[in-house]
Amino acid sequence: MKKFYFLLALMLMGSVAATAAPQKGVIGRDIPRKAVARKASSSVPQTLPATDVTPTGFTANWKATPGASLYQVTAFEPITVTESGTYTVLYEGFSGVEIGTFIEPYFPDEYYVNLADYDMVDTPDWQGYLPLFARGMVGGIVYSPYIDLTNDEGRFTVNLSVAGYAGAMVKLTATGTKEETKELYLTTNGLNEFSVEFTCGCHDTYLTFVDFGVQNDPDMEYADKWDFLDDIEIVQNLKAGDTVLRLIETVETPEDSGITSHGFYDMKFLDGACHLAYDVMAISVVYNDPFDDWDYDVYYSDYSALEYVDLPLSGIEAVKTDRTEEVEYFDLRGVKVSGELSPGLYIRRQGTDVSKMLVK
Repeated sequence: MKKFYFLLALMLMGSVAATAAPQKGVIGRDIPRKAVARKASSSVPQTLPATDVTPTGFTANWKATPGASLYQVTAFEPITVTESGTYTVLYEGFSGVEIGTFIEPYFPDEYYVNLADYDMVDTPDWQGYLPLFARGMVGGIVYSPYIDLTNDEGRFTVNLSVAGYAGAMVKLTATGTKEETKELYLTTNGLNEFSVEFTCGCHDTYLTFVDFGVQNDPDMEYADKWDFLDDIEIVQNLKAGDTVLRLIETVETPEDSGITSHGFYDMKFLDGACHLAYDVMAISVVYNDPFDDWDYDVYYSDYSALEYVDLPLSGIEAVKTDRTEEVEYFDLRGVKVSGELSPGLYIRRQGTDVSKMLVK
């Protein structure tokens, strides 16, 4: 199941949610939507070995695919699980959101915000449509990154905290092998905790969080009050030998450019990784009316096989300050962590031995 940018604009203001007529946009046109797509008639792209490999990046390469208008290329860090158990595959707490308050949220001028562009997130590709911000929280319509959730036959659990008002309803939708939507009702003012199970995990699963406000509000008492996503965690049961693909960066080439390579350098979310992989998807845009830029259909190929690449030097060397046999742990920002480790992904260092580890 692929995501693409058919804009189904949910105009969320207060407790009122209205659905506008669908519009269609292409990646690169700054109309960031994600929706179910049709299978492409073109063949699957064939990746080629990476070139220009440096300690901080590489150039991904692939063969041109007949009929392709553009390509999506994605870089991952493959992490192999060594012990069976329940693991946090992705966690985001929006700790970089430092504007607005619960009572007086901040409304940006842009209708669409890529949260990573403003250093609001610790994981890539979070998107907000008609977003609003309160310190450490995001409201409106929030899209997660692409997440590879093919392990455990696509089963996964989403734990989330929502700050808002009793009687409000939010919807959490998972789009993967199919679309599954859960309606979640807040029972108290303040933080509400939810745990939701889904079964539609695939290579490019994504989540959509939408605030619908207080449902029973005849006097419009809550018309100017909002509900926020405070933090979110995705958990899976993994077996020893399973591979988790941590998303690092995903990009699209310009439409009709004929480009068959992309340089991944100075990656914001590399986080010290040195063993990487990338894959490519071909996207075909077919215009039905040469005089109407919005009358077109979009088709997708399957993803290529993963192409692996090893950087010559891990970026974690930057946080190595001494050579001790003491075991030290760092979060993905390179900050040393003391005490008990909460579930998530960490960097483990013991002397010169540096590795990534998932904590259950």
